[in-house]
Amino acid sequence: MRTLTFAVLLLSMLLAATAKAEATIVQLGEIDLTGTFTLNPLYNFNQPTTQPFGTFANVTAVRASGIFAPFVISSDALVMSTPNLLSPPLLALSSDKPLAGQMPWSIGGFTIDTTWTSITGADFAGRNVLGLVDLAGNGFHPADYGLGAFVFWDFTAPPYDISNFHEPITGPLNMNIAAAFDDGVHVPEDGSTLAFLALGLIGTGIFRTALAFSAKVGRT
Repeated sequence: MRTLTFAVLLLSMLLAATAKAEATIVQLGEIDLTGTFTLNPLYNFNQPTTQPFGTFANVTAVRASGIFAPFVISSDALVMSTPNLLSPPLLALSSDKPLAGQMPWSIGGFTIDTTWTSITGADFAGRNVLGLVDLAGNGFHPADYGLGAFVFWDFTAPPYDISNFHEPITGPLNMNIAAAFDDGVHVPEDGSTLAFLALGLIGTGIFRTALAFSAKVGRT
């Protein structure tokens, strides 16, 4: 599946480049946090909603930039309604926001509502964990930025051996919360260019579908 995903990504990039389209992702700000994360040996990738993947502890801010800087300072605690890291149902789509309201966090006057999570990668290297977020507070409105701001967090879980995993494993947590937006796509008004752009967008759509499928396969 990784080979297919890479091939589709490469095709999308080539087609988009041929279209001479411009799109810039503009970073709005970040929060870097540290703490600990404990893996749950009872977590089942085939039944991801029955047990949390793991639990957070003592998560505090180290650095904040951009929109977060005026409100978040070093040592601020990330307040969690639950320390558990939850997973969506196996076939859930990120657009459905299946986790909304189930694991809200807050820091510096911001509320961080994780709506979807993805767990991918190899056990021995540490799973890659990503969450999509609805951010609110301190006057933040996603619609104020370009095509709409998006917010996510990510970290690498402690490495482990899934074939010999019977006790919880705790490791250091280095997590990043980031906000950004797409400033739009600017294309010259040329018929052939628009045609190539359409092909690029089709390729990008296929790539996104492949990514979603890859994420689902990664949980099995």
